[in-house]
Amino acid sequence: DIFYQAKAAEGLRERTLHDYKTHHRYFMSWLKEAHPEIEMIGDITPQILREYVYFLTHDKPKWEGHPTLTEKSKTERGLSPHSVNIRLATMKAFYRWLHNEGYIPSNPAANIKKQPVEEDKIGAFTDEQIEALLAQPDQRTYAGFRDYVLMRLLLETGLRINEALSLTAADIDVKMRMITLEGSRTKNRKTRIIPLSSDLIRLLMDLIAENKTYFPDAEHIFLSNMGDPISQSNITDRIKEYGVKAGIADQVRVSPHTFRHTFALNFLMAGGDII
Repeated sequence: DIFYQAKAAEGLRERTLHDYKTHHRYFMSWLKEAHPEIEMIGDITPQILREYVYFLTHDKPKWEGHPTLTEKSKTERGLSPHSVNIRLATMKAFYRWLHNEGYIPSNPAANIKKQPVEEDKIGAFTDEQIEALLAQPDQRTYAGFRDYVLMRLLLETGLRINEALSLTAADIDVKMRMITLEGSRTKNRKTRIIPLSSDLIRLLMDLIAENKTYFPDAEHIFLSNMGDPISQSNITDRIKEYGVKAGIADQVRVSPHTFRHTFALNFLMAGGDII
């Protein structure tokens, strides 16, 4: 709790703070089962931390707690190096802070190395794949039209999915045809100005008008059928399903981030200046 308060006082993002709590809970759950004799923070050794990393890599149920487990996925063990490294990063930050603050005489995580991660191979959509993907949502339904507009927005602006889902009508300047994304919602904390095409502006305005009709009190642009801001996991699953229906799921990773890769590639190929 003291560590959490210190990091919150440093102004870290809510997601980072959430990870600190969640990953600490995961570690404590394993520790109580694997080493019930441990009672003091100073009793944690490098060997114990390496045992935990080994457990995450080889023995932890891969999809534990997932709502749609199959019989096959129930038997899968071990997290990906990327997932292991995320948990390892929060753990290393915790013990480094404890040592720096004088709570423990040495840092047991100092020499615990992160695992090598394969080069990013997400790739990008081809024009044919984009056409097939955008044809899947049933635009006669609210959810289908919302999904279509969101995919067009991701494709044409390169927004991260969390940035797109955070948008409100107030973020859009119709006259200037642009989105102003405040630094509080960007990864590098810098405000960005994102230009919009006339066609995309029209789609966004149509969706906002639809929202006002059915959910007059809602502020966000992308809503669930109940009028609440739609979650990242929900829309990620829906986009993945569109990829399956389009018959491209075995050709490319169909995810919100692939739209960002596609935007970047198309921008550069069209002569865009990365600076």
